[in-house]
Amino acid sequence: MNLESYFWCAKAFVPGMIARGEGHIVMVASAAGLLGVPGMAAYSATKHAVIGFAESLRLELRRAGARGVGTTIVCPSFIDTGMFPDSRPPLFTPWLKPDALAEKIVAAVRARRLYVREPAMVKLRPAAQGAAALRLRRVVRADRNGPVPAGPSLEKSLTFFGP
Repeated sequence: MNLESYFWCAKAFVPGMIARGEGHIVMVASAAGLLGVPGMAAYSATKHAVIGFAESLRLELRRAGARGVGTTIVCPSFIDTGMFPDSRPPLFTPWLKPDALAEKIVAAVRARRLYVREPAMVKLRPAAQGAAALRLRRVVRADRNGPVPAGPSLEKSLTFFGP
């Protein structure tokens, strides 16, 4: 359900958006789609899949020349809807207010932004993950080739394969 509904909606509406040369698809994933969540493996996996589908669809639309059709992926943490009254968000992660989140989604669509990540802790996750990946790469390269000097150029930092 978390993923299949997006397939069906895309199949139903994207061709018309392409024909008109405009449109926008908003896919609501979750912060759980950006990282694994203990006890929620299936949910987290489907939200990862929604993100992958939306990113891939965006690239396919660009490749097809349908630049007027946009996508926005929404990755919120806990939304205060009353659906889970006994739940508590993680430390430093406040409940999101539905109206405030809706305003951010509309602003993102108008600005043609790919992501809405809320709250701040969710925004920091990709940056922290990227920094950890670069650090791990540096450690692996150091083990293989001797020490890597600190602060390599961006070009070198983004070269993941080969010397």
